[in-house]
Amino acid sequence: MMTISGIGIILLLACFSFTNAAEGGSSISGMWVSCYEKMDDCLSRCDSFFRQCYVADHCNDGTHQQAACAPNVTSMVLLTFALIVGLLTCCCVACFCAPCCICYQVLKKRRTRERDTQLLETNLTTTKASAPPQI
Repeated sequence: MMTISGIGIILLLACFSFTNAAEGGSSISGMWVSCYEKMDDCLSRCDSFFRQCYVADHCNDGTHQQAACAPNVTSMVLLTFALIVGLLTCCCVACFCAPCCICYQVLKKRRTRERDTQLLETNLTTTKASAPPQI
């Protein structure tokens, strides 16, 4: 008696046995990838620090071997790391400085209010009556 998992395995094997094998080789494609017929052309035009030449069997879904000018993996990882550290630094600065700034503003308003109240009280107590008190 065959179980459900056994039927699933048979169907999976049948599916793979009737599919055509994909063509092998290296492939590179993307918005920042430029393809050149010769490696010399690629090396002369791809001179940026962030880009590097690679040999690929399929460049941007091409049918024959070409040289591809693509982003350099190491520099892209470093750039990504720098952006993440920069973003975290900005967030940490905002999280630590914002409460301090808010506390400063609250304390400044409280001190101004207390000073104004003290000035008002001293003005009321130091003023002299212009008329004698009424009986």
